[in-house]
Amino acid sequence: MGNGTYVDVEWLKSNLDNVIVVDARAADSYSASHIPGAANLTWQMLSNVADVAPGEKGWAKLDKPADIAAAAAQAGIDGTK
Repeated sequence: MGNGTYVDVEWLKSNLDNVIVVDARAADSYSASHIPGAANLTWQMLSNVADVAPGEKGWAKLDKPADIAAAAAQAGIDGTK
């Protein structure tokens, strides 16, 4: 299975112990309902959205790899799946 591969519900049920499901919706939607065990990780968590005004140069630019790794780790993604 490569990046960008779509799977069906049956495959996910059979492989849930071997993958991490990332729910990229806003926290309130994630809190309302999500696949059990899914990590909530939005693009805003991985981007520079606080330091620059929306639409200005540099807004929503991806963070440094170490910062992305830290955000992923905080969401429970540790590279073992």
